[in-house]
Amino acid sequence: EVPIFCRLLAVALQEAEGTPIVGDVNVSTQVDAPIIGNIDVSLSHMAIDNVDVVDCDASVTDQGTFTVEIKKLALSLKELDWKYSQGRWPHVSDYGRATADTSFSFTIGIDMKTEQHNMLDMKLNQLDMHLGAQEHTWITKIIEKTTNFMTPAVSKVVELVARKTLNDVMGEIYKEGACAFVQGALKDLSLVDLSFTTYQPVVVEIPIIGNVSIRVNSTEIKPPTTMTCEKLGFNGTALHAHVKDLPFETKFLWAYQKANSSFWHNNGNGSASIVAGTMLDVDIMKPSQTKIAVLLPTLNIKLDAASDDWMYKAVGEVMPPLVKFSLQEFGGKLLAHYIEKCIEDPTCPHVKPMPQAESSASA
Repeated sequence: EVPIFCRLLAVALQEAEGTPIVGDVNVSTQVDAPIIGNIDVSLSHMAIDNVDVVDCDASVTDQGTFTVEIKKLALSLKELDWKYSQGRWPHVSDYGRATADTSFSFTIGIDMKTEQHNMLDMKLNQLDMHLGAQEHTWITKIIEKTTNFMTPAVSKVVELVARKTLNDVMGEIYKEGACAFVQGALKDLSLVDLSFTTYQPVVVEIPIIGNVSIRVNSTEIKPPTTMTCEKLGFNGTALHAHVKDLPFETKFLWAYQKANSSFWHNNGNGSASIVAGTMLDVDIMKPSQTKIAVLLPTLNIKLDAASDDWMYKAVGEVMPPLVKFSLQEFGGKLLAHYIEKCIEDPTCPHVKPMPQAESSASA
């Protein structure tokens, strides 16, 4: 199973495909070329054609510090604007728009408790490039062959992009915690068949009457359209959140029967307003092991005129555990599924398109 950090980084980088992600940035370096001496190399524009996190793994210490090892990041560039100029006479220069296939490896250290992260050991392992030189094609090829003058510049710009992506992703996780993964989950509740049913009658003791068996079966549940999510923290492997203020509306059938009595029995319709909540644990290393624990809901019950007054108390005892079980069963599966989908979906709130960078860098 792929750890969350690997998946988030892959999706965020893939979101940059086809988009110019280095606009007015001047990424530059200086290279010592045989015969002609120092040349200044700069990149002013880059667009990614395809990106793939081929091999990624993560580990965690007892203190909650993560090491994410990107063993291979394959990156194809469809546009890479470059230029170089000789520092001395005769001031040879050239420019062009290159395409390239590259692969990188690097390591990320993440401390969730202090909300700090860094990227280490960025290495360019492959660079296959078509330069597209415009002025001195043969000279430029010779310079590239003898100096690999594009290598440090490409390394610098890809590192800039990777750091920007990492900062965006981790910034959202630090800010929202587990809540980042459930924003928007309510829209999928309408696709889930929520219900609650007493498969076996529930026995409730009623003053004077004695024990009666009660059944309650839902006929309609209107799912919530609002919720509140409170970030709680991190325990070393999981992010915690309290999802609360989930208002449901339900209609149901009720019935009761006193054993061995032909008099004490009745049935009818009812409705209830339910406010539910859950405790959410998102497992960072193994997302499929994400857990929810539904809290006992509060109910405001209305029964039809055919009911006796004591039925309010009886139904009030029977329904909360039924609703809790239903939400645990169906809601838990829904949230776990939504979190999995959220991690893989670049439209999910925690992964945003990368804007053009606005700062300059030099090697």
